Amino acid sequence: MKTTPALPEWCWKSYLGHGLLDADGAWICLNPALCYLFQRPAGEFLGRRLDEILGESSREIFRKAWEDVVSGAHPSRCMDLEFPARDGGRLFTDVFLTIFDEVPGTMMLQILNITRHKETESELAQAKETQEHNEASLRMILDNLPIPVTTSRTSGDGEMTLINKEFTRLLGHTIEDAPTITRLAELNFPDPEVRAQGLAWWRDLIERSKENPTPAREVPFHAKSKAGEIRNFLANATVVDDTLILASHDITERQRAEAELIQSQKTLEQILEDMPVPVIVLAASEPTEQRRILLANRNFTELLGYTMADIPSVMDWIEKLYPDPEYRQMVVDWWRDAIVDAAQKNKPIENSEFVVLAKDGTKHDIIFSATLIGDLIVIAMRDVTGQKKAAAELEAAYRMESILRSEAERIALARSRFLAGV
Repeated sequence: MKTTPALPEWCWKSYLGHGLLDADGAWICLNPALCYLFQRPAGEFLGRRLDEILGESSREIFRKAWEDVVSGAHPSRCMDLEFPARDGGRLFTDVFLTIFDEVPGTMMLQILNITRHKETESELAQAKETQEHNEASLRMILDNLPIPVTTSRTSGDGEMTLINKEFTRLLGHTIEDAPTITRLAELNFPDPEVRAQGLAWWRDLIERSKENPTPAREVPFHAKSKAGEIRNFLANATVVDDTLILASHDITERQRAEAELIQSQKTLEQILEDMPVPVIVLAASEPTEQRRILLANRNFTELLGYTMADIPSVMDWIEKLYPDPEYRQMVVDWWRDAIVDAAQKNKPIENSEFVVLAKDGTKHDIIFSATLIGDLIVIAMRDVTGQKKAAAELEAAYRMESILRSEAERIALARSRFLAGV
């Protein structure tokens, strides 16, 4: 309901809030839209100064705008003002202040509720702040990861957005050296053909990610460092929005270690192959029923006739070398206990002697000497068959000599007695 006829008719029908202030800034009238905006009847405002119902932060803004319009410095002023809302919250408004010529000495206000807009702005600002915080946190995490990581744009020539510390430590290049993926490829892949392959892979990954965002995993490549060193990597790449994240594992040292291990194994195998005694090598970590024979040197084959093809596993070995089931079980039990005891006490396996059957059917007395070396059981053998045969023959000779000596003594004694009797 109209409280005064001072406002034009169109103001009463407007969905925007309109009101008049007198020369002291007190309310003269308010249209229904403005009463609805404030959720209060017009009677609560009439005669009160506008700055009395303003929020504290808005009073100085309104005072300055009022002075500008009254003094003629500006014909009108727009400003954002904050009012206390009826529900205890805050009401944000966009206010247009101008002199109302139809009623001398008055000012017209046009007020638009922008609370939702402000809330949206605040939410967007908060979301942006959260996003920036998350991006900064992610960037810090990626920058400090113990593996090389780069991020780049998927558009254009691939602007680099991050080259982390580990990447720089290993390859020497910084984002200042390589502002684009193209430039980074030139530095890391000096060979034109290799570089072309790398960039083609990069473009193909981006293209495929549009339909299928499945990451590319364990892609091998080698790169040249700033110092000229070639290092080997396994790359993991994924595309997130307009960013390609490339995380790599440096496998240079691992490959070197593997190469050295292979060389060491070859050297060990050669040493064992050339040893002047029979040697076999078993895999210590495997169960007895599945334990493989990793090496049987030439002296082993020369002694017993078996090759690696004849005895690929321990079970094949014991069945062929110990055909008697009871004797075989005794040998198996002894070796099982001896290996466990040696592993627990970290000492060599005690020497043992067993009778084994050669491939040609002959039996041999063998003394076994074994030791645990890492994941291996190295067994050396000494054939004492000849020694035992010679010892047996010598013992038989001694016994025969003793018998002959006793017989000679008996004959000599009998002869003496006979002569004495004669």
